[in-house]
Amino acid sequence: MKVNPEKNITVKIVDSELEKNDCVRIRTQVFVLEQGVDPNHEIDDYDDKCVHAIALIGSEPVGTGRLIKLSSSKAQIGRMAVLHECRRLQIGTQILKKLEKHAHEMQITTLILHAQLYVRNFYENNGYTATGEVFLDENISHVLMTKQL
Repeated sequence: MKVNPEKNITVKIVDSELEKNDCVRIRTQVFVLEQGVDPNHEIDDYDDKCVHAIALIGSEPVGTGRLIKLSSSKAQIGRMAVLHECRRLQIGTQILKKLEKHAHEMQITTLILHAQLYVRNFYENNGYTATGEVFLDENISHVLMTKQL
């Protein structure tokens, strides 16, 4: 895909099966094809229960993330993915902000996420704090991070 950064970037909450399928396609590209995650582990039972966000450049899907409600006041952000050629355009930050806004509207006060170590600074720059030890998930180093809304 040829990216035209001059086009508008929009991030929205997914409201159709087509958009949900676009999210799966982006995650497959980033996690399965780029990072070697087992395709049988990438799609899970949470996908039908959580809130998905999708980022678009013009009408082209380029990024995604999801929000899983864990309790009345706590939720987890996950499956954050932006296509390689669209990184460094602040798309990840916009996806995070959309999911955080949605969490706030759900009266969530605490967000957690499992950050891959190489993007820890990205999350820290967006107000998340690392807690706990580094752990492996799909043979990729991660750290638990939290943010109070």
